[in-house]
Amino acid sequence: MSKMISVPSRGRRTVTQWRRIVNAQLASGLSQEAYCRRHHIPYSSFCHWKRHLRDAEPVASSLTTPAFVEVTPTVSVKGAGFEVELELGEGVYLRVRRG
Repeated sequence: MSKMISVPSRGRRTVTQWRRIVNAQLASGLSQEAYCRRHHIPYSSFCHWKRHLRDAEPVASSLTTPAFVEVTPTVSVKGAGFEVELELGEGVYLRVRRG
C-alpha cells in the first residue's frame, strides 16, 4: 500500500505534495478514480492538479533546452563533399551540399 501524503491543518496541499500524489498514483497501478477513493482525495482536485502540473512542465523544460545543438558527422573523408538534409516539417527540407 502506498504512503499517504499528509495534509496541512487548514486542508490545503502544496504544489510539492500534489506532485508526489500524482506520481504516487502513476506508480500505484490504480486508476485515478480508484486511487483518489482509496486515499480520500477529491477526484476533481486531483484532475485539476494533474492538468496544472502537466501544463507547467513544458515551460520549465524549455528554459533548459539549448537554442542550438551541434551536429557532428559520423564519417570524415578529407577533400570529399558532404550533404546535410534537415526535414523542417510539412514537406519542407533544407539541403546543404559541398563539393
